[in-house]
Amino acid sequence: MADRTSYDEVIYDSQPRYPAHPDSMATMATLLGLQPVSPAKCNYLEIGCANGGHLLPLAEALPDSQFVGIDQSEKQLESPRRVAAALGLKNVHFEVADLRNYALPQGSFDYVSAHGVYSWITPEVREKLLALVRRALAPQGVAYISYNTYPGWYLRAGVRDLMIFHTRRIHDPNQRLSAAREMLEFTLKSQSPDSTWAAVLAEEADTVAKGPDYYVYHEHLEEHNGAVYFRDFIAQAQQHGLQYLGEAGKRYGADMLPPEMRRTLLDSSTDLIEMEQYVDFLKNRSFRRTLLVPKEAVIRRETSIELVSAMCLSGLARPVNDNPDLHSPQVAEEFRNEDEVAIETNKPVVKIALSLLHHMWPRAVPFNEMVNMIRDQMGQDSPSPEDTAAILAQSVVPLYLASLIGLHVHMPTFALSLTERPRTTKLIALQARTGARVINRRHREVELLPQDRLIVGLIDVDRSREALLDEATKLALAGALEIKRGDQMIRDFKLVRQVIEAELEPIYQRLASAALLVD
Repeated sequence: MADRTSYDEVIYDSQPRYPAHPDSMATMATLLGLQPVSPAKCNYLEIGCANGGHLLPLAEALPDSQFVGIDQSEKQLESPRRVAAALGLKNVHFEVADLRNYALPQGSFDYVSAHGVYSWITPEVREKLLALVRRALAPQGVAYISYNTYPGWYLRAGVRDLMIFHTRRIHDPNQRLSAAREMLEFTLKSQSPDSTWAAVLAEEADTVAKGPDYYVYHEHLEEHNGAVYFRDFIAQAQQHGLQYLGEAGKRYGADMLPPEMRRTLLDSSTDLIEMEQYVDFLKNRSFRRTLLVPKEAVIRRETSIELVSAMCLSGLARPVNDNPDLHSPQVAEEFRNEDEVAIETNKPVVKIALSLLHHMWPRAVPFNEMVNMIRDQMGQDSPSPEDTAAILAQSVVPLYLASLIGLHVHMPTFALSLTERPRTTKLIALQARTGARVINRRHREVELLPQDRLIVGLIDVDRSREALLDEATKLALAGALEIKRGDQMIRDFKLVRQVIEAELEPIYQRLASAALLVD
């Protein structure tokens, strides 16, 4: 059995990470010329799986794939094992493992993820981690590794050092957290408001105040949490037979810089790794999600129209203007994603594509179907099918890299049209009933209204409408939902039932729009 760790004392509440989804990794690999295994039927290893928040939704959504989660904490694995057994998930397994001696067959996994592991282990164990990743990867396999980076982490490290120093004699986790937060607030209040250190403290204090206990404890109070420069991480990965593919999730590559800045960097270097390191300095980046592949894999960094046209597109950006002019090439319209990353374009093909995808969310649309939809909207002003496809393809990759469009080689199934008895999955219903994060079929957490959570927790089994309303009413009266008339709680069974029934169709519509229903 592995040694007892701090994760036995403070359970890390693992979250779904779409950048580490096999579809996300496979999409990037496909764009760069590799032939990754289909996410629909793959072998996936998660190193540091914690309580299964990332792995369990994957296992349910991809029933023909096999998933293995390893973690050093026996206690963290109790919950995901229990949930997997309760849901009858036979394609996911959780193992206690120590990276210093964990063995597995060569090339046994198509995808490997290690989120929140590399920076939180000793330098010696980092070597073991990278060696394990290389051994695990199949020839066309892809690995995702997240880690803290310099130069951005230099400033955050000072706050962490303060919190650790102040709590060095405290052993109880709850007391450590309370004392660390208090000292951070005290230090912030003692600063001159216009000082650089006050700005750093204020930003970190906001993160600490809003962050859940498990995050603050393992990010700021762990014995090990060391950042590295990107160039040094890649050099170490290369020593273990791995090469750089790209970044998952939010990307800030040199190709996204303003032209003048990019030209200045190109005068200094044309090497990809050096350019990425320069961007880290420019952006003061403190965290990366890097994709690695075996050194033998042949990467082609020029994307072809053929590769893009075989994919599906989804919308990640919204038009800023409520009534955008989508057809005039003389009018530029702005589109923004949820992180406020923006693009301004006057190309009708691009404007129409972004607008259509926004309104069609959560659906993803095959590239060629999108071409036809654009041409239908443009009517007689539309370019030829070939020219429309070329314009769209040339724009899609930059939009994808800027997280303004989603690209997919595989999409999970979910229902957008309502049936007489809408259904959800066993895991989604369980999450709703227990107050846990609810993860949709797009592998994203969704916020639910109390009435929506109540209903989605009941529709994993086949109930008639009458039986569903009766059960929902009982739960509401038992305290699961407050239903009021004015300031007064309604306690009458019949009246509560009528209120829920009147809301049922809008609830179903919201659940469908959130990708929480299945056929």
